Amino acid sequence: MSAPEINAITSSDNVDYDILPRLLGYQLRRAQLTVFQNFSARLREHKVTPTQFAVLVLVGANPGLTQRALSEAVATDQSTLVSLLDRLETRGLVERRRSPHDRRYQVLNLTEEGHHQRERLCKIVADHDDELAEAFAANERADFMEYLRRFNKG
Repeated sequence: MSAPEINAITSSDNVDYDILPRLLGYQLRRAQLTVFQNFSARLREHKVTPTQFAVLVLVGANPGLTQRALSEAVATDQSTLVSLLDRLETRGLVERRRSPHDRRYQVLNLTEEGHHQRERLCKIVADHDDELAEAFAANERADFMEYLRRFNKG
């Protein structure tokens, strides 16, 4: 008896996703990929990644933030953060200094150019976020944000 003929599936439109669409983790990952791809395309000319944007926002909002606290806030390890900060420092957006109160810590501040870049990027990202939210009514967006906050608190 010969094996049944198997037709090639050449489009994701024809894929049977089985259990995946019912899995929260799968849907969150798909949504994250969509957001990341759109974000990257929008900010490509500014050469800023989502994590770099988060760093600029957090350092701008928290002058004197330590690298350790920033690492926790952006949920990345210290070595990755150091590399990211090196790139931002080379571009003249962030500066690191030893804390005058405790020399064990490096504190972070935005440069003048860092503040300008942060302002420009925040406007672009806010517009991007509004476009993403067009799929939701205002009350749905608020509910969705609350669900995500609850989920992220563990």
